[in-house]
Amino acid sequence: CGSVFNQVTNNNISFTVKATIDSGGIYLDILGLPEGATMTPILPAFENTTVTSIFSWTPVAGQEGHHLVTFYSIDECGQETTCSMSFDVVLP
Repeated sequence: CGSVFNQVTNNNISFTVKATIDSGGIYLDILGLPEGATMTPILPAFENTTVTSIFSWTPVAGQEGHHLVTFYSIDECGQETTCSMSFDVVLP
């Protein structure tokens, strides 16, 4: 959370997003998904105790600049946790 990634266009960014609780259900979603980026399985998702999704994005020319992506999870009691990541995309 709070990390800033510097990325060159046409290079893939990929990582796993995982939200876990001890019991009950948990909801995972994303704000600011850049154009062309995917989450697999697609968010939002609701599961018992654990939700996992893989973020994948290959920024292309025209997507240079700063991008802020926020992942958030909410448990059955309404407790919310957020994690924001910044991507600074530059030309090669």
